[in-house]
Amino acid sequence: MFYMLIVLVQSQTTWEDPTTGMSYNWKSLKRDPDNYYEVVDSNAFFIPSIYSFNFGEDLPTACAGQYPAAMESVELLDGWMESCSILGRSDMQKVQSVNNGIEITYKGGDICYDVSSINTRQISFQLICSKTEGQWEIIQSTFTNYCHIILKKKTKAGCPVQFTFTWVWGLIFTLGAFALYFIIGTLINISQGSGCIIPHVSFWEGVWEFITDKMTAILEKAKGVSSKQKEVAKNYEMV
Repeated sequence: MFYMLIVLVQSQTTWEDPTTGMSYNWKSLKRDPDNYYEVVDSNAFFIPSIYSFNFGEDLPTACAGQYPAAMESVELLDGWMESCSILGRSDMQKVQSVNNGIEITYKGGDICYDVSSINTRQISFQLICSKTEGQWEIIQSTFTNYCHIILKKKTKAGCPVQFTFTWVWGLIFTLGAFALYFIIGTLINISQGSGCIIPHVSFWEGVWEFITDKMTAILEKAKGVSSKQKEVAKNYEMV
């Protein structure tokens, strides 16, 4: 099961593996529109190709009057001539798991010819889980497979999203501070011979009253909505 979501020029940067339930987020790889990725493929010595792409954002540079998520460009005659080809579109993005990471694919590029059929070009990005950020590697270039280009990168974005130690320690610190507050407050009240050992009992009674009032109001509102829905349902007939 793949996700194919897009809102105008923005594509998804999160995905949950339906098999393992692990979540991934590659928003950190998204660059500013004018600072998109450019990977030079020098497999052809005289005419190198440039793969341009971004994540979560379409390219600001048009190719054949369209703004794709990824494209290939070739400069000829020292920049006097330039040609481009669409490699994939953000509204045809697919994600799947690979060994120790995920693979993001932009499909729906320009027409290309496989061995026995007409197809469309696509480009895949393999994000391999790593503590450090690596450079883009060309696994399959336009000169070895014109229809399907594959790039790979070692990155933290290829790792499943997990709770950070900062969040865990923050929760532990908060709970510890509350426990310390109640212990010290209780000891002070006992030493002073107070009739109530709970510290600042008036404050906490006010908090409890506030919560109960809000919950009562929410429940009353829910009952009112339910009654209205029942009245409306009476006017419909099952067909």
